[in-house]
Amino acid sequence: MLTLSFARLRLLAVALASLALLAACGGGGPGASSSGGPIRMKIAHTLNDNTHCQKGLVRFEELLEQKAPGKFNVEIYSGGQLGDSADLLERLKSNSVQACLTAAAPLSNFEPRLQLVDLPFLFPDAKSAEHLLDGPIGKEMVKDLPEKAGIRVLAYWVSGFRSIFSTKQIYKTPADLSGTNIRVMETPVHIAVFNALGANARPMAFSELFTALQQGNVDAAENDADALYKQKFYEVCKYYTLTNHVYTAIPFSISEKFWESLSPDLQAKVQESANQARDYERKVAAQMNADALTKLREAGVTIEKVDRAPFAKIARSVYPQFEDEIGKDLLQRAMAEIDSAS
Repeated sequence: MLTLSFARLRLLAVALASLALLAACGGGGPGASSSGGPIRMKIAHTLNDNTHCQKGLVRFEELLEQKAPGKFNVEIYSGGQLGDSADLLERLKSNSVQACLTAAAPLSNFEPRLQLVDLPFLFPDAKSAEHLLDGPIGKEMVKDLPEKAGIRVLAYWVSGFRSIFSTKQIYKTPADLSGTNIRVMETPVHIAVFNALGANARPMAFSELFTALQQGNVDAAENDADALYKQKFYEVCKYYTLTNHVYTAIPFSISEKFWESLSPDLQAKVQESANQARDYERKVAAQMNADALTKLREAGVTIEKVDRAPFAKIARSVYPQFEDEIGKDLLQRAMAEIDSAS
């Protein structure tokens, strides 16, 4: 009897220790709610609070609360608090962050087909871009990401069209770009296209750009109007050429581990909220860019829209270099769909 009592006491001690360890580790880990309370959902991005991304995420939180009252505790981390885009995607894989917004380029490291959306001069207008992103091709590009990287793309948010701002001139034709040192993102398709246009593409961290423009290390760069205004590049760049060469997609990505931990009903509510917040975010981004153009003109920036056709002809001649990674069939179908809609 004494031996039996000791064994029971030992089992009880082990059970209590296990419960204490589980509590100390936060139950089932990030995103889990073993107590039946709200499910913690950490969402991060690298932009500041006064941006379309932040406003879209606040709207997402509101929508999710309406659809699933009390089920989620959404925490939004802006300004790169939880790391840069590469960091955030790695955190998604481990489920230490449940969702994030990044440009498409970092995700293309896991899924090369996503390079399609970064091809300069692919989309003639926002309508054609959003039609493709929301349709079968947009879904096809990311369908393997859950298995490949443990990441699921719920929807494509956007920041609008990128154009060229310069310390020197308006670029009316590709010939005007000859010899121009232009900062570009570290994206192979951007580097190849701008070099083909006659410029000297200079990949550079965004944080280094203002000083590089001031010191004349680069002559130009490219981004949307809202970024140009809010980052005060107009203080050194008085020319903005509306080439509208890239319609920047911002995938709203979620951890596959987190997604699989949700019931089908909650998955549906998260997806619906992401889609509705996407539509809201796109309107906010468009309005912010329109407002920024007005403010840039008031700040003395010369803004000119140019004929995109000569630029697009050269840019599209570069696309075959990326057929193997994007997929020749996917690229041809995307171009045919865009051309038929324009």
